[in-house]
Amino acid sequence: MDFSEIKCVVFDFDGTLVDSNHIKINGFWKICEKDTDGKKHMDYILNTAKGNRFEIIKAYCERQNHIQAIYEKKVIEYCDYVDGEVIRSNSIEGAENLL
Repeated sequence: MDFSEIKCVVFDFDGTLVDSNHIKINGFWKICEKDTDGKKHMDYILNTAKGNRFEIIKAYCERQNHIQAIYEKKVIEYCDYVDGEVIRSNSIEGAENLL
């Protein structure tokens, strides 16, 4: 392979470049901590629902009878939490040398 022709390299960084695998699940717990029975409902959703973060948060909000505006707020809260924690995460040993 001629590496001089490569214009872009894309990484799936979760667990590859930074130690972040636990952050996404913690984000779900974070967005429900202030809701009445939030952790109980999130536990149910995480054990029964399948899908991406938007689908999981939507299922949680439906179970909590939240309106669309609350769903949107929780998506932003989740993404802000995950992004911030990933930025603060330690890199996986050897990842920086590889890059």
